Amino acid sequence: MNASAHSRRAPRRRHGSRSSCRRPVATVERGERRVGEVDSAVTGLESRAHNLEGLAERTRALGQELELKQTALDKATEHLDRVAELREQAATAAQQLEERSSQLGAAVNTAGSRLLELTATLDDWTNRAGTLRSRRSAWRSSRNGSPSGKR
Repeated sequence: MNASAHSRRAPRRRHGSRSSCRRPVATVERGERRVGEVDSAVTGLESRAHNLEGLAERTRALGQELELKQTALDKATEHLDRVAELREQAATAAQQLEERSSQLGAAVNTAGSRLLELTATLDDWTNRAGTLRSRRSAWRSSRNGSPSGKR
C-alpha cells in the first residue's frame, strides 16, 4: 500500500472508529434509558404494591366490620322474631280478654236483671209481712179484748 492509499484509509478508519464508538455509546444510552424505564416501572409497581397492601388491610378491616354487623343483624332478627311472637301472643290474650269481658258484661247484666227481680220479690214479701203483722196485731188485740179470748 502506498501512502496515499493509506492516508485515504486512515480517515475512514477514524471515521469508522467514530462510528464504532457511537454504537457502544448508543447501546449504553439505550441501556441506561431502559434501566431508567425499568426503574420507573419498578417504582410504580412498588407504589401499587403498597397501595394493594393498604387496600388488602382495609378489605380485611371491612370484612371484620361486616362480620360484626352481620352478627348484630342476626341478633336483631332473632329479637324481631321474638317480638313478633310476643305480639301475636299479646293479640291472642287481648282477644281472649275481650271475649271474657263480653261474657262478664253479659253476666253483670243478667245479675242486674235478677237483682231487680229479687228486689221486687223482696219488696212484695216485705209488704206481705207488714200486712201479716198488722193482721196478727189486730187479731191479738181482738182476742185480748174479748171475754172469751181470756183464759
